[in-house]
Amino acid sequence: MKVTRRTAIGGAAAAAGVAAFGGYRVLAPMSDPAGAIAQFIARQVPGVQPTDPAVTAFAVDAAEKFRPMANFFETHIALMRNPAFASVLPEQEAWTQSEFERRIITYFMRSTDYMLRSAPDQPVTYLLFADPYTAGCSNPLAKLG
Repeated sequence: MKVTRRTAIGGAAAAAGVAAFGGYRVLAPMSDPAGAIAQFIARQVPGVQPTDPAVTAFAVDAAEKFRPMANFFETHIALMRNPAFASVLPEQEAWTQSEFERRIITYFMRSTDYMLRSAPDQPVTYLLFADPYTAGCSNPLAKLG
């Protein structure tokens, strides 16, 4: 078979299409964002598993709370599921991703008794999603007015 310019361009376009479709399948919005959050917490927090009741309950609540709060929620979740892709992000997007991940870990620590356990082998208990906007102000001087 003789390779012409037309077949070379067609082959390159087909290869680019297959590569783009493969990237879309890897970074596509996940049907289970709570599972991705639970996997991420298990990777970052020592002593917890993604199947622990406290982790799964927090992950379900966090997926509901963060969906409207975070821009590009599905992309953040896909990058949490595939952390190798986060290493090639431009600086601004990498900062945004790390802030989103830090926020999830911070809310997990505030929502559970992880830091209050007396022994590391004790199970973690999920108390309540620690949302500062729904809890109100805890400043006693704010009630004087």
